[in-house]
Amino acid sequence: MWRKVLLISVSCTVMAGCGSNGTSNSGGVSGADGATAGGVNTVGVTAKTITVSLVYARSGPYGQVADNFFKAGFQTWVDDINANGGINGRQVVAKRVDDAGTADGGVAACKEVQGNGSYVAMPIEASVATQTFADCMNKENLVTFGAFTSLDPAWHTVYASQPLGPQFGRGLASFIQGPVGDGEAKVGVIYLHEAYSESQKNGFLAAAKSDGLNVVKVTAVEPNQPSYTSEVLSMRNAGVTHLALFVAADVLGIVRDTKAIHYSPHISGALWPTFDLVSQGGKGLLTGTWGVRYVATLDSPAYAAFEAKAKHYGNSQGPTVDGSAFLFYGDGLVMQRVLESAGLNPTAATLKSGIESIHEFDNSIMPPITWGPNEYEGSTAQFPARCCNTDGTWKGLGPAAVSF
Repeated sequence: MWRKVLLISVSCTVMAGCGSNGTSNSGGVSGADGATAGGVNTVGVTAKTITVSLVYARSGPYGQVADNFFKAGFQTWVDDINANGGINGRQVVAKRVDDAGTADGGVAACKEVQGNGSYVAMPIEASVATQTFADCMNKENLVTFGAFTSLDPAWHTVYASQPLGPQFGRGLASFIQGPVGDGEAKVGVIYLHEAYSESQKNGFLAAAKSDGLNVVKVTAVEPNQPSYTSEVLSMRNAGVTHLALFVAADVLGIVRDTKAIHYSPHISGALWPTFDLVSQGGKGLLTGTWGVRYVATLDSPAYAAFEAKAKHYGNSQGPTVDGSAFLFYGDGLVMQRVLESAGLNPTAATLKSGIESIHEFDNSIMPPITWGPNEYEGSTAQFPARCCNTDGTWKGLGPAAVSF
């Protein structure tokens, strides 16, 4: 998801598991180093190591930026867990798999992780690639967990660690009525013409209807429009006093154009508009806006602890570590909890049962996660925030919540 923000802002194991035939996947490491359960070798697990894959868009002009986030965030977790004994005595080996951010790339990534000797793989950004990756994994009866735009009811091995699109819309509706105090406002909705933003918008409209929020106008925009003046003029003419945005870095252009026409509604957004790299790039443009996000803000104690670790292991990006790297580190902590839940002798069966035993896991970086049998959406809460701190990053307004 952060990659979409970057793209727009420039312009303003075989796995441990069962195969599709229901038989046990084996192979990979064998011999004295192989971890066994019932005499069957588990791919990706030896007596000394456990191998995992992190899946994200590495190709394209922003691949290096993504790899920097990996180094500062996920690699910091790898370095720290290994320095402290690993997972049940096994050192973590992390592999990076490119899904290219495309549907075909997601399928290719799925095939790659089936052959790269990983025990489990975790996609990091919700995108069309994530969806095809998950579908491919499910067809092979292989467990995966991470970021997804939505969950197909037919999937039975795919677990979301972050809120799905509609939940961000529901959360923002509650936030507008609660802490923002605009329950009586005339609300206008601007959303990006793409599937994930539309799912957020749909969740918002459903919540607004049931909760009595007065939505008077809804309009779509395209990525990287040179101007949003016509859209914000139509909002002003409709009497809108609160703009709810389901866009990416387009938020900068939209806010710019409201100021250009001397239009001053309250403005809030879900997910992408609250990325610190967007607000920092806007140089104060987003000051006073509100939002809900799935990663804690950088003024939290958890961020300070992470930043210290990143610097300790030589993974810091500079004087301050980017908030996207903070999320990569949080995903590392989720990976740790999943691997620990799989037990001393990890197998396909213990991976699935272990994930389904995780209840209210809170790493202080992401909203608490709960999975269970037939319970695949691990989190529905978001962090409330407002822009901005003196360094341009978002300011936290409290713990993650489902409603406000």
